[in-house]
Amino acid sequence: MTADETAALIRRTRTDPERRITFEPERRPGVAGLLSTAALCSGTTPQEFADAIGDGGSSRLKETATEAVNAYLAPHRSRRAELARDPGLADEILRRGNARANAIAEATLDEVRSAMGMRY
Repeated sequence: MTADETAALIRRTRTDPERRITFEPERRPGVAGLLSTAALCSGTTPQEFADAIGDGGSSRLKETATEAVNAYLAPHRSRRAELARDPGLADEILRRGNARANAIAEATLDEVRSAMGMRY
């Protein structure tokens, strides 16, 4: 997803009308989900993230969660865009990976056949 698509998805997350943001997964699953996601992306705990928002309400939670998620994903999106500029690269990587996997599998089968006395 793009940064805008991510923001739209986060804006649609179901929360509740309580102004104070608290991390209570059983009672406030939507809020807790956003807090957990944002905390994971920002390297904090959900409780620390909730405390930073305080009485900011759900809109502030969604804004800060969007910022955290998009900042976290920015390098991945950049790398993906870079890789997408060379469409043959993925095919080449898959070809090399298949060749390597086939070589490993063949060597393993040779060992198994040898151990079972099934050398042909």
